[in-house]
Amino acid sequence: MAADHDRMEEAVAAYALDACDDDDERERVRAHVAGCPGCRALLERLAPAVEALPLAADEVRPPDLLRARILAAAAAQRQAPAGRDEPAPRIVPLPVRGGRPVAGRGRRRAVAAGAAAVAACALVALAGWNVALQRQLDAAPARFDMAGTGTLAGASGTVHGVARAGGSCR
Repeated sequence: MAADHDRMEEAVAAYALDACDDDDERERVRAHVAGCPGCRALLERLAPAVEALPLAADEVRPPDLLRARILAAAAAQRQAPAGRDEPAPRIVPLPVRGGRPVAGRGRRRAVAAGAAAVAACALVALAGWNVALQRQLDAAPARFDMAGTGTLAGASGTVHGVARAGGSCR
């Protein structure tokens, strides 16, 4: 029993990456994870790494020979037999600068732009909060005069304090 669980526990990582050898293995691991709290927790711990994995890899320009083979296959496919009404596919060369594809940088730029937008919103919110706090500090302290009644008719006093936002001192 423990050996079977250990084997399933090892297969959880492949399941998380959707890299199981076949559909039967994928289904066995799925069923095991559904009934095993330990393996389910392992799958949940692996999920952030699985999501971040594609972002961690640098994009690599394919070898020129591979690119030439792909373009040759596409060109051969473009010459469709007569009688087909399908338009020929367009082959667009990949833009490359400094040996790296340019297309992959768009995602990084979008992530950087999103992070910058979030930081700008946080900065605006903090500035607004700072202004509100400064207004509270600049407000004149509340003053309350008190006079005694009954047997304390001759007593008097003054209380100084700062009123809370939305309320008053009593």
